[in-house]
Amino acid sequence: MSYQSFAVTTIGGNHIKEGKRCQDASFKSDDDAFERARFYFSFHEEKSPPAAVFLCSDGIDDNYPVEGNEKHLFKLYRTIALTFAEDGFDSTCKQLKDLADSFAVKGKGDDVSIAGFINTEALKQAEPIWKKQIAEEEKSSPLSSPDRPIC
Repeated sequence: MSYQSFAVTTIGGNHIKEGKRCQDASFKSDDDAFERARFYFSFHEEKSPPAAVFLCSDGIDDNYPVEGNEKHLFKLYRTIALTFAEDGFDSTCKQLKDLADSFAVKGKGDDVSIAGFINTEALKQAEPIWKKQIAEEEKSSPLSSPDRPIC
């Protein structure tokens, strides 16, 4: 299983760290980190490692309403996962930079960081499931906008 990692951080739309590897990153260890993790996608939860792990600062989730925040973030991360599967690594990283800039400048104005690692092949396996979920969501709420593109 092959993973690629990415990291984008902006302050007011200015990138301060970015790249395919997280270098000079500091990590905080919390006793309840597992409980506080929001989502992960895995095709076979008990047998395989996650297809994707996404990490973000509050500069991402503060751009969504407190009411239903988890639902909005799930859709965002699902959209990011689908974009990696459909558009490829380099294109999605570019879109994530644009998203971070948009959130930092047009959103709450907070610093914005998003990072993670993905297994593109595993994401491609999950793609039909997520597309079916999206189609069902759109049927039940026809006025909602589609999840794509990222920004």
